[in-house]
Amino acid sequence: MSDIYEPYLFIDALSELYEEGQLIDFNLKFIGSISSKILNYLKESSFYQNVELISTVPHDEITNYQLNSNLLLLVIPNVDKSEGILTGKIFEYLAAGNKILIGPIKRDAAKIIKECNAGQTFDRTKIEPIKEYVLNIYKSYKLNTIQKNNIEQVNRYNRKNQAEYIEFII
Repeated sequence: MSDIYEPYLFIDALSELYEEGQLIDFNLKFIGSISSKILNYLKESSFYQNVELISTVPHDEITNYQLNSNLLLLVIPNVDKSEGILTGKIFEYLAAGNKILIGPIKRDAAKIIKECNAGQTFDRTKIEPIKEYVLNIYKSYKLNTIQKNNIEQVNRYNRKNQAEYIEFII
């Protein structure tokens, strides 16, 4: 993860929840490369002992991590004209069926997540909504009551349906 992704508010939200005693036994996994700036920020967090840094792994292993997660973080880079950025990762995350925390709010990717009831969006400047959502997912996980995604909508974005749509357009 390079510096342009700026996951700092997410890290701050987890730190506050941890310090407040609301988020205790959790594990945060960062998979792949991470900038030294973000790594140092993580190391200074109050929950760093709960962070697992995993180097780059083959794609089939990434899928297993996604399937076995309770919340997936998708941060859109903070660059000019990022409104239309749709990474392939969003479609992988949707296929995994787990909740997604995505930011910032006004992006095409965020619209898809909302449409599929697959997670929550956040603003880069407001920590409380992130804390509320993370805590909600954490509590739901503990009670085994995490709501399912809208599978009908999610299926609209699977590779087969997207290929058929492109074929139709052409």
